[in-house]
Order: sequence, then C-alpha cells, then structure tokens
Amino acid sequence: MIIKSAIILFYIFASIAADVSIDPQPTYPILPTTPVIPTSNSPISTTTSKPTTSTSTEKPTTSTTPNPTPITTPTPPPDNNLTINDYIGNYTDSKDICFMAKMAIQFEILKEKNSSFVNVTKNDSYKVTCQKNITELIVQWNTTTINNTVSFEFLKVNSTYELHEIKATLYFDDNTNVTYFHKSPEFNIPDKLSYYCARDQALSLTNGSSNVTLAKVHLTSLQYQAFMNSTNAQYASVWDCDGANTSDVVPVVVGCVLAILVVLLLVVYLFGRRRCQTRGYLSMFTEEKNDSDYIPMKTLSCFK
Repeated sequence: MIIKSAIILFYIFASIAADVSIDPQPTYPILPTTPVIPTSNSPISTTTSKPTTSTSTEKPTTSTTPNPTPITTPTPPPDNNLTINDYIGNYTDSKDICFMAKMAIQFEILKEKNSSFVNVTKNDSYKVTCQKNITELIVQWNTTTINNTVSFEFLKVNSTYELHEIKATLYFDDNTNVTYFHKSPEFNIPDKLSYYCARDQALSLTNGSSNVTLAKVHLTSLQYQAFMNSTNAQYASVWDCDGANTSDVVPVVVGCVLAILVVLLLVVYLFGRRRCQTRGYLSMFTEEKNDSDYIPMKTLSCFK
C-alpha cells in the first residue's frame, strides 16, 4: 500500500514538473560601479591632476626675402628765388655798346642720391670782351673763399650768331674744384636780333673729354644780344624761344597774293557791270522777238 502511494505521488510531481517551464535568466547590462561615498564628516581627499600641456613647436618656414629695390630720391627742383643779373659791355676803343644780357644762373651738380645747387649771387663781378666775330662774358661770384667762374662765348656765323661754348669752374666746401664744359652750340638767331626765353633752360655740362653729363646749368629769364653797335642800352627786336619766329617774307607773300586776288575780282565785277549797262536792254526770249518785247534794264528795280 505504501509502495502504491509513493508511485502515485511520483507521477503527480512528474506531471507538475513537466507543466512548469524554466525561463532563461535575463541578461542585464553591466552598469559602472558607483563609487562609495563615505558618510563620515571627514574631508574628502581630492586628487587634482595637472593638465597636460602639449606644446607643438612649428618649424620656422625659411623664406628668401628679395633684396629691397633702392629708392631713387627725386632731384629737388631748382630754386625759384634766383637773382637776375644784368650785364653790359662796351668796345675798348669807343663807348658804343657791344653786348647786353640779363639772366639768372644756377648750377645743378648731379650725384648718385641727391643733387646740389650752386647759385650765382647778386654780388657778382663780370667782364665783357668784344671782338669782330667773338664776344665773351666772364662772371665771377664768391660762395667759398675762392671765386667761382663761368664764361659764355658767343660766335658770329655769317648773318647769325649763337652761344658757342660755356665753361664753369666751381669750388666746393671740401676745397675741391671741378671745371665743366658745354661745347654744343645753342640759340642760333639772326643778326641784329636779341634772344629771349623766360622759362628755365637746362644745358648739360661735361668734363670736356667725354659726353657723360656731370652737371647742368639752368638759365632762367634769359635775354641777350651780341655784336651790337649802339649807344642806347636797349635790346633790338626779340627772337622768342617759345614764339613762332617766322620770317617776314611769308607775311609779305601772303599779303601780295591777297591783294592780287582782290584786284582781279574788282576788275571782273566792273567789266561785267559795264557790259550790262552798254547793252541797255534785257531780252525776255519771246518767240517773235520784237523790239516791243525788250525792257530797258534801267527800269528794273534791281539795276536802279
């Protein structure tokens, strides 16, 4: 009996075990471990880590810097407050005037960087020598302990004359001196006239043996007349450097041509008028051309 009851209980537990399914245990994510905060009142020991400073050192870039272009300093303009000096010369054997001039003279010494200027001052001295075909003006002035000198030579060529040569000797502060030349003829004008030019005229100066320009001479408000023979200190008619300076032949020829044309027109007009008046009648071009068809011209209003 006991064995039978045990068998029955075994089957009962077996059926119950078959109905109950064992679910698999779910998998949960692993959470980070939460630090345990102490509950005591003791101060919290905090460890501060020093920030790591990463210094990245860049290699310097090597760049080739081009050589700076030298700056050319512009030459300062000539001084406008120049002294205009007058010069007059007489023949040695008479009191007649042979030469007259007035001008402001300035020298520009050319250098690599800046140019320097030397002006002819008011307190200058001069000498004029007049010959048949050559006239020379020598001007001296003092800027240092020694006098500077410039000479102008004028040459007569047939019925004209010109500024033939310029020679200047200048002394500087370092007790050196340089002689400059301008050997190119300038300002050729007809005889019996005076040359005039108000604007600045710059003439190049060399050392005489080469064509390299070492300096310049500036002539401003220039007027001169050479090979004169007068008792009056007055300039003759002006040959202006900026004027037309045309010959008198051209206006004379143009005037003669215009006069001839006027005379021809007047002759043609008078001849035509006289011919019409001698005829006395105007034909109306009728078919029969009777005398009654002609009308006297004097009766027409246009011929009264």
